[in-house]
Amino acid sequence: MTQFLLVSTDFPLYTVLGGHKGRFFVAGGGGQARTGVPNVLEAYKAEGENNDVRCSRVIRVDVGEHAVMNAAHNQTHLALGVDNVSRLMAVRENVSSRDSASGLGTRRRSKSVSQSKQGELLKVEVISERQTDFRQSDAFQKVVRISRDGSVMATGGGDSIVRIWTCPSMKLTHTLKGHADEIDDLDFSPSARHLMSVSRDRSAKVWNLNSGEEETELAKDQAIGQSPYRFRACRYGYGNSKESVYTALIPVSREGRPQSYISMWNGKEYTHARSVKVGCDPITKLETSSGGMYVGIGTSEGTVAVYQADDLQLISKVSGVHQSFVTGLAFFDLPLVKKPGSNKKAKQQLYGHETVVLSVSVDRLCQLTRIRRRRSWEVLVLFVLLLLALVIVVKVVLNSV
Repeated sequence: MTQFLLVSTDFPLYTVLGGHKGRFFVAGGGGQARTGVPNVLEAYKAEGENNDVRCSRVIRVDVGEHAVMNAAHNQTHLALGVDNVSRLMAVRENVSSRDSASGLGTRRRSKSVSQSKQGELLKVEVISERQTDFRQSDAFQKVVRISRDGSVMATGGGDSIVRIWTCPSMKLTHTLKGHADEIDDLDFSPSARHLMSVSRDRSAKVWNLNSGEEETELAKDQAIGQSPYRFRACRYGYGNSKESVYTALIPVSREGRPQSYISMWNGKEYTHARSVKVGCDPITKLETSSGGMYVGIGTSEGTVAVYQADDLQLISKVSGVHQSFVTGLAFFDLPLVKKPGSNKKAKQQLYGHETVVLSVSVDRLCQLTRIRRRRSWEVLVLFVLLLLALVIVVKVVLNSV
């Protein structure tokens, strides 16, 4: 994997969202502490050219006195978790500035603004805001997700209740009660008929969104036995013909440095299919690629790793991507810059990566990790080596008879 420092900000980063048209969002901040550290949402545009990546800031938005701790998006809306509130924002291109945009280059310096100004490439506008967590003390929203079709939104936080909202009107439709502790993660099924939730109470539940009732609970013991583990994150495999579900399992205690696991489950019956050890560092983030090919994780020690989705085989693992724990992870389609006059073959040689991974941390860095696509000649060489090894084994066996 090839790693690039994509963005260095002036505030701690807690979330990253891979958008479309080469755009992505990062957000975070210093919170209410009077340290001068801003609470900000930023959008950037990135392109790959030869072996380099170019990146420029598109917009910077000051979100107020609270940091953005979590976020979700589709092509037209952003949902920001700010304290115990979910803030829904409309996102659209700034037509008046689109034609005057000069392309990528050095990041523009601009003041923090509540919405876009003339000359910026995007417009963002707050259209709705709702309190989503009601814990008696220190209420906070911990996670927000928007369904793939953009019609439904789910939130969870400190009061252990999952709430389902219409999007973008943010009308509460279901209150899902069943967990006994904070909600750690949520994800919609591809059809948006089901929602999975994981909690600090160590459980993972699947909810039927037509009835608003719990449909099943994942059997953690099937994945790792009776060891004291809890679910940390969950994701459905979009585009995966097997309709798989993926979960991160981390130890309740780090005494003795126990392993963390990724587990794969059948997406219809929710039965366990496979689990793999991923190392002793607890998983902090889990994501799946939009095409259903990859599963990515970030860890407490700043490691980023990518696995094949169909069998959870490790593709690549990079330690020390961040100086602290990974707070956000996203797969991202990096546009390729085509050289003028280049033919089809030259274009394929220009960029040899099929997936990029964005990761952020409180170290204020957004890193881009490119995963090298295995070339056809490498596959051929591997096949020849395996064939030679087989021939040698056969000769040894025949000679020993």
